[in-house]
Amino acid sequence: MGTLLSIMRNGYMSKERWESIQQCKRNFLLNDCENHLNTPQLNPAIAASWIRSRSMGVDPYNEIVGLPLSPKDYEGILEKNRILIEIAKPLVNIYKDLMISSDYNLELIDNNGVSLLQEGESSIHPWEGTIFDEATMGTNAHSLSMELNHPVQLFGPEHYCLTLQNIVATAAPIMDKFGKPMVSLALTQPLKNPPWEDQKPLSHTLGLITAMAAAVEAQLRLRESYEQLIFSNDCLKTAYDTIEATLACVDEGIITVDKNGQILRVNQEGMRMLRLKPEEIGQRSIMKFLNAKSSIMSMAASGESASIEETFFFDNDDQPYMVNIHPVLNHSNGQLDVAVLRLTPIEKINSMVTSRSGATASFHFEDIIGESKVLKKAIEMGQRFARSQENILLIGESGTGKELFAQSIHNLHRPNGPFMAINCAAMPRELIESELFGYEGVSFSYDGA
Repeated sequence: MGTLLSIMRNGYMSKERWESIQQCKRNFLLNDCENHLNTPQLNPAIAASWIRSRSMGVDPYNEIVGLPLSPKDYEGILEKNRILIEIAKPLVNIYKDLMISSDYNLELIDNNGVSLLQEGESSIHPWEGTIFDEATMGTNAHSLSMELNHPVQLFGPEHYCLTLQNIVATAAPIMDKFGKPMVSLALTQPLKNPPWEDQKPLSHTLGLITAMAAAVEAQLRLRESYEQLIFSNDCLKTAYDTIEATLACVDEGIITVDKNGQILRVNQEGMRMLRLKPEEIGQRSIMKFLNAKSSIMSMAASGESASIEETFFFDNDDQPYMVNIHPVLNHSNGQLDVAVLRLTPIEKINSMVTSRSGATASFHFEDIIGESKVLKKAIEMGQRFARSQENILLIGESGTGKELFAQSIHNLHRPNGPFMAINCAAMPRELIESELFGYEGVSFSYDGA
């Protein structure tokens, strides 16, 4: 508001100032010397515009002739500024309702001097489809307002061309989001009375045009914010759909729970594993499937990623899973917000281990064919020892069926576990014992010599 009041005070047009500016212009137009412009009555910005107008070859004595645009170019400019025109039009109509006289031109003019929107019946200029800028009409309010980035009000002799000596033009720029002028809202009115006799209404006009320009700019920022919000929402939706599609391709259960264990999201495989229905998501707790002593949530609350083998209980059976815990902490307080759980069936892990090792246990005791008492006794011993937790050593010459018995014992004792076949002949002697019976806290070195 302080800037606006300053402009209004500086823009006061007394009779003495009017006559001084008229004389200053006559001297400037009749002589090439710019010293005539050094007067306190003439705003320096207007003086600079006069100099530019003359250097661009604007004839101050002839009728103003704009630079015509082709219909195609003009339509393109209107389309480019369509949103701005839509925003400004209701405000322009409000001004129309406030005006008692229709002898005015209220226009929205872009930074090239092209009129985008017009209201009023004054025929001061045929604006549509024509460029009217400083290069075609000399000093004018709309060009100067965008040059100075603030509202401007020009009285008769302050214009460069003599055909504009009997008008007052008021203009205020409308800025883009980077603070650069896009368009100017300009009001042109004929001076029916000397401005020093009718100054107050003209000052009010400057304030009104400035307020209207500010309103258009505010609406434009609001529209841009809304469109940015729509764009961001579309990006989030695309990201969400991408994540959903990715999770649907994962053959492991992915479950998101809150800090209390409430299930928030589950992928398709997770729903199959937990035997959940879509409507149950958000209604069930992960703890309903676990032993009361389960440490999944306490491990998640620690904030560290971890893996743990847990048994999930269902109505008629239970299933062991390897659970990878990935906590997501609140950035403000460091507390657990949600945890992402990845469930992998132990059976699947065992199958993967077996597959990677290149060995499978495909034989059972029923597959061993023979009638000798020695063979039947060996089968009986194998079946009996298979149920124990002890290590079993099979001794026999090559080709007597040791691997056949090993696979049969495995399938009877732990058919869902991995079957690991190790080629001891290819291993260093020093490592065979640790491979077969395990080791603890020991470092190994082997010299192949």
